[in-house]
Amino acid sequence: MKSKAFGSISVSEKVRLYIKGKPYLQEALERNIVNYSALARVIEGEMGGKKFDAVKAALMRLGRRFANERRNAEQRMLKVVRSSRLEMRDRIAVIISGGRLDVPAIASAKSASGYTYIIDERDADNVKNRNLLKVQTGLSMITIISQESLEDTPGVIAYFLSSLAAENINVVEFVSCYRDTLLVFKDANVTKAIEILSGNLKV
Repeated sequence: MKSKAFGSISVSEKVRLYIKGKPYLQEALERNIVNYSALARVIEGEMGGKKFDAVKAALMRLGRRFANERRNAEQRMLKVVRSSRLEMRDRIAVIISGGRLDVPAIASAKSASGYTYIIDERDADNVKNRNLLKVQTGLSMITIISQESLEDTPGVIAYFLSSLAAENINVVEFVSCYRDTLLVFKDANVTKAIEILSGNLKV
């Protein structure tokens, strides 16, 4: 069945809208790992017309544009990554509560699920509250301190987190504030996490 969603707009715009609606195809074009002819036939079938050459040409133009945009975005992202530095702090505890707590927090966050506090482990024993949902100790925290452009540069935090996930390192808690990205790990994982993140700064 032919799609009628494209209307009377130009072939180039139809192709652009089609690709924008399927992010996996945009990534394939960015990386130049797509068979242009095969994809053009699929899109041509959706359009319901014999415009194979125009569709393929539009795809190739989009591919070049997406590849350039990706390179530029990666360069901006890596500039922020390379200028970042790390700080580590051990003896960390994470407390999750159903209500607000009066604790000396290193960082805190509020969501629909409750309140999360990152605190010094030595203060954890002093927290007495019936609303406590979870207390985790035996943790360490790595703070990634970046330049101010972090807030306006897509992909920086995703880059750090994906590199950790690729090595099966779990982040217990995550807080981002201005230039600082706070990552909490179990003590058993922090040495490996430092190694991975330090390597990121040298790319």
